[in-house]
Amino acid sequence: MVKKLVSLILCLMLLFPTATMAANNLTWDTNYSRTRATEDGMSQLYNETPIAVSIGDALGTWLYSYSTPIAYGNTLYQYAWNTDSNMGYLVAVDISKTNPQSAADFHVLWAAKFSATSGERIDGSPGPSISPDGNYMSIAVGEYLYTWPMNVGGSPNVPDSSGMMKNYSKYTITGNPSQDTNLIAMSPAITEQSYTWQGTDINTLEPTTFSVPVTCAGSWNGGFTVAPLYVPSNIDPLSVIPGGFTTTSVNPSWAGEIFTSSPAIQSDGYGDILFGVDGGYPVLFVFHPSSKTVGYTGGGNIKYGIASAPVIDSDTGNIYVPDKMGNIYCFNNNGNYMAQNNSLYNGNLIISNLAVDSNYIYAVKSGYSEVHAIDKYTMTDEGTVFSGATGFIDPSVVINPSTKTSMVAVNDANGYVHISAYNSSSGGVFMGSGGLSTSAKGYAPPPYVSVLMDAGPNQLIASWTNDAVAGGENGALEFWVPQVSQLTATVNPEKNQPNATATLNVDTTIDNTMSDVVAQLPDANGNPVPITQATEMNYISKSPGENGTTIYHWQLPFQVGSNPGTYSVPVELRFTSPGSTAAPIDSSASYDVLKPPGGIVSDNGATLTLGSYALPENRLKPGESFKAWPRSQLSMQHPSGTTYLGDTILADLTVATPKLPDPLDILVSAYLTSATVTRPEGYAQDSQWLSHTIQDPMTITAPLTATLQFEETWGGWQPGKYLAETPSWAYRAPTLQVPDAPVNIGVDYVVHVVYQYPVWVCSDKACWVVYQTAEMDVPGTAVVPIQVYGTDFVVVPVISGSSYTY
Repeated sequence: MVKKLVSLILCLMLLFPTATMAANNLTWDTNYSRTRATEDGMSQLYNETPIAVSIGDALGTWLYSYSTPIAYGNTLYQYAWNTDSNMGYLVAVDISKTNPQSAADFHVLWAAKFSATSGERIDGSPGPSISPDGNYMSIAVGEYLYTWPMNVGGSPNVPDSSGMMKNYSKYTITGNPSQDTNLIAMSPAITEQSYTWQGTDINTLEPTTFSVPVTCAGSWNGGFTVAPLYVPSNIDPLSVIPGGFTTTSVNPSWAGEIFTSSPAIQSDGYGDILFGVDGGYPVLFVFHPSSKTVGYTGGGNIKYGIASAPVIDSDTGNIYVPDKMGNIYCFNNNGNYMAQNNSLYNGNLIISNLAVDSNYIYAVKSGYSEVHAIDKYTMTDEGTVFSGATGFIDPSVVINPSTKTSMVAVNDANGYVHISAYNSSSGGVFMGSGGLSTSAKGYAPPPYVSVLMDAGPNQLIASWTNDAVAGGENGALEFWVPQVSQLTATVNPEKNQPNATATLNVDTTIDNTMSDVVAQLPDANGNPVPITQATEMNYISKSPGENGTTIYHWQLPFQVGSNPGTYSVPVELRFTSPGSTAAPIDSSASYDVLKPPGGIVSDNGATLTLGSYALPENRLKPGESFKAWPRSQLSMQHPSGTTYLGDTILADLTVATPKLPDPLDILVSAYLTSATVTRPEGYAQDSQWLSHTIQDPMTITAPLTATLQFEETWGGWQPGKYLAETPSWAYRAPTLQVPDAPVNIGVDYVVHVVYQYPVWVCSDKACWVVYQTAEMDVPGTAVVPIQVYGTDFVVVPVISGSSYTY
């Protein structure tokens, strides 16, 4: 399997086939396998410049953050803080606006406040997490783990006047006695599975048990707290005692160790909770929620502290653990050490989460200067995906569930977004810009902030910057917004006589250098041909469009059918750029075939005669093409229906006068407007050149006659397979023992008919007949078979290295 990886700095164009889904399960907030991967289909062009939304302006304060936003449904959540006021803010922003154009389209819905007490630090928190069912939210800030319902009384939960969420629960994260830095650097995890808790029934005042999912988080203070996601209404919340532990409760010598590694949950939220510890005793902790006990693994294998989240691979069940110096360790689903990759270690620090898809682990190299793909099955480094920048952090993957194409995305310290795509089913990463530019630059992100892909129903790309933007306070969200891709199709004229020629026009905002357009033209009955038989349209030109866009124009002439009615021509724009995995964009154009007032004129047939002549000989020099002979010079005609290689074939067409709709109609004129011969070209045996069909226009010699000469160039040469005695009628030409199979020579013609038809006209006194004029194009076809019996050439073409005798 060949895997080729290249670095790309791209404008934002997300190219995946199939319809978009805008999944809620993005890269972090409800995916507790921590794969930073989402399944979705994306086929949209993105504006190069993001819309900056100053959240500080909306709240009347400056804000700072190291947190990447998360999204669920129509809402994006961002945690930020103001250290002057020692206040943290969880801000909810509406991202439901279709085709947003400015910051005004992103409304701040609410902001929950977290006021730090003595010894608490409200900065650093990477933000909230949402339960897999979307009903609860948790966040760890300062010294506490908070949790609350997303809805209260059937309405969205919003903060009260003091900035506190309604019906929230709050649990202390108790740390080691010697560690008083109450700082959070991990996102909570929430289980899918419910577990048993104890509490007091407020009705009976008796101890009782209840079963709800777990939420959990750890702190720089060395403590890790596990709490119920919610407390049922019949339970006294003060009677519920959360679980947890400290590093020194596991090993007294492990004082000073800190928790910054966001927990991952095995078995899609139904298994153990795994997280690392940063310090001098690096291990992978394993918390068993069913028993509320903790263990660990990896001691002696893991070299440096674990500052980032472990990843649990759904394909293998394996656990991938990054340490803070770039090493990646693989454990099986039982926690047994299996292998490691050390290719990204270079002695520099790296705190960045992994992304995992069906084939690879995407990881940032120590020093934040490169992103590599590690084969998740062999743990070997398959090469560089991105390089040439600094500050890479937290890559993410969007996987198309139908085609298994993946898009890997990461931002750098300068605000550029880098994108690469590959098709896992084809066995390797492929390169290509997808027609994208290199100007996708936002504001510089702060440390630990990455881009959020595929956010909300509009599939936004979002990030956070601490820069002051648009004259606002420090700190803003930035959104890359999908362009509105236009594809319109029309037929000109829209109303047509039967068999008339019309023009299909397509206008689009998609650049012609990264796309082509095909049309499903009508068959003889007016029905669109299958997409597999679609015809490529012709790119014509481009022109300025509205709002600074460019419109690209495509055209294709076609013949409408003969049956009156309303029809449509489906068109499809396909992305053709290398590396593109975009879904085609579809449209259609409608048109009418009108019933003529005088009725429909029908084809009455035609006669096609083929004469094959041995003389004059067609001995063309290199670079020459066949030229018709004067008819008087054609001689030595072979029997009707036969021909020889090198013969001149004379095709004569005589078309019968088309049949008028009614016997009372009067023919004014009928004349050919076109006649085209379709014939073979090239040898079918012992290929001298590829056999194919070509079309030649005939010369119209009279209103209903046409003629054409061409050379027989498709058969009759079979070395060593000729009769010893040439038949007399062959005129000394080498004749095959077994003639070639007959082939059809066909002519497609169009006759323009002008006729008059009677119409009764009445007055108050009498009725009489007047004649009105109508005209119509009438298509027809004539086909005649011809059989090749040999060759007129005594010296036949010879393939190098072979010899032939006649």
